[in-house]
Amino acid sequence: MVYPGGIDLDFITITNTPAEGRESRRKYVHRRVMHNYHKRRRMRRCNNDTCFAKTSSTIDASLPQSSVDQAEESIHPLGPVIRSIHGSSFGPTCLLLPKIWVTTGNIRTSQTIMQFLRSCPRRSGQDLANVPFVHQRIGLVADANNPLRACQSLFRKHTSTNDEALWTGVHEIQEEIYIKCATFDKWKLLAASQAMILLVLLRLRHGSNHDAFPAADIALLYSLQRVFVLLRDRFCDREALLSGIEPFMAGKHGSFENL
Repeated sequence: MVYPGGIDLDFITITNTPAEGRESRRKYVHRRVMHNYHKRRRMRRCNNDTCFAKTSSTIDASLPQSSVDQAEESIHPLGPVIRSIHGSSFGPTCLLLPKIWVTTGNIRTSQTIMQFLRSCPRRSGQDLANVPFVHQRIGLVADANNPLRACQSLFRKHTSTNDEALWTGVHEIQEEIYIKCATFDKWKLLAASQAMILLVLLRLRHGSNHDAFPAADIALLYSLQRVFVLLRDRFCDREALLSGIEPFMAGKHGSFENL
């Protein structure tokens, strides 16, 4: 698309007079943004996305409860699932819940992926080779101080996710990693990150926070973030990572800042 003035706005134009044509560029960006917004909105409506689907608030409150349940199920194919989540004891602090899909294909794909992820803690208890993200240098970390080995030992002892001792052990591993990860070397940090991921997947498998570890959601996610930040700051080549966005940042001063 070409705005009045003959300059193709699909490409970055370098100019010595950035103020020239500024109003036209603003109008173009506004039209383009609104066009894309309405396009996405129409697509979501066509796909019957949940954010535009009818809610239970549209149902007459005077109807009997059985009629309300039937109406909700007719409006939304996942009515019982949504009610079970919103009406559960999870509360707004539950951070780990699977996304609710509407289309049949997305539901099946999500269920398959979640089934695989939830099986990772159990399979890792049998053999760490079954963990798809285990690194090849796991043997460089002594078994006595290996967070991943500690998780494997814990999973072998407890076969049910309802065991209080299991979540007590999860809390101990999480706390030890959070406190001591600043002193870990590279391979032990990798083992710690994989151990934290397994603990998060175990929490997903259980479905909610256990009474023995009521703050599991926030504690596991916060500890995982801390380990990843240490890996990034110490061992990632930040110059190589930043070099990939240099062209974008360089173009920012010549185009976007002048809008």
